[in-house]
Amino acid sequence: MRIALTFDVESDFSLDRSFNNIKDSLPAVVKILNEEKIKSTFFINGKVLEKFGNEILDLLNGHEIASHGYNHKRLDKLNRLELENEIRKSKIVFSEYDLEPMGFRSPKLCVNEKILDIVSNHYRYDSSIVPFAIPFRYFNLFKKRIPYKTKNSLVEIPIGTINTIRIPAMSSWIFNFGKNYFYLLESFGYPEIMVLLFHSFDFANYKKPFNLPGYKYNFYYKRCGPKKLKLFRELIQFFRDRKSKFTTCEELSKNEIL
Repeated sequence: MRIALTFDVESDFSLDRSFNNIKDSLPAVVKILNEEKIKSTFFINGKVLEKFGNEILDLLNGHEIASHGYNHKRLDKLNRLELENEIRKSKIVFSEYDLEPMGFRSPKLCVNEKILDIVSNHYRYDSSIVPFAIPFRYFNLFKKRIPYKTKNSLVEIPIGTINTIRIPAMSSWIFNFGKNYFYLLESFGYPEIMVLLFHSFDFANYKKPFNLPGYKYNFYYKRCGPKKLKLFRELIQFFRDRKSKFTTCEELSKNEIL
């Protein structure tokens, strides 16, 4: 089994008002990964890289750095010219730090064929598709659950889901279930290649964001915080106990089985 731990690095709660997590929880997560000798993939938002480029490069030395676009807004709401502009701006920021990322993850995980077609012109792989369904966001219940090539030869690396019930391997779901998530993984199983998604702000010490919708706060944000670092370590140990190999999305995208 191969496990890829991935992290979306963006503003606090994706609200683009503050970036405290970059100096708070992100270093704490990287410390755990380095102690566990796990190389992971970090999808960096262009605006974050503009503000904290040198700090991020120093912190993530040895890990894979990929793109999370420039602005953290839904790309499926943009026309083709606007999409191209978003990609171009993010690539310019990365190039200023001599970075040429191989992979891309769409903000809010909203993608369509138009987006993937443009992404295929700039990146080797995409990791935006969740084989699950959320109303008004995406409907991917019939998508493949392991890496595959699209018609444009873009490698798609889907977010992992638990077998049969397809609960996504995302921090929002993992934090809600807590240790019961391990029970679900054990009971239903998971694919041989599984990508887990966390955010840089997931483990931050924070107060309730201003004007955050109640359902978002109750379902997810109130369950975040530094105490979740312990659960994160336990999740790593869960996979280690099952002889899983930790990898990066870039390594998965080059796998010979594709």
